[in-house]
Amino acid sequence: MLRGEMVHLYNLSHLLHRESRPGEDKLHVLLVESLGTVIGIIVDSVIEYASLIYKPLPQNLQKHRYVQG
Repeated sequence: MLRGEMVHLYNLSHLLHRESRPGEDKLHVLLVESLGTVIGIIVDSVIEYASLIYKPLPQNLQKHRYVQG
């Protein structure tokens, strides 16, 4: 829950068809908002925070429907 709203969680390893690392006691969740909808993406770790600009994906990642620029 975030601000009283249900946030759906997705595991990045599963979305990319990769093997997950062994779990820890706590989850690292990246919150992503697009067009007013917020989702959570479970990641192995957060290395740094940055502002991102939306760009087209490289050809090798375009087949993954859950990933965008």
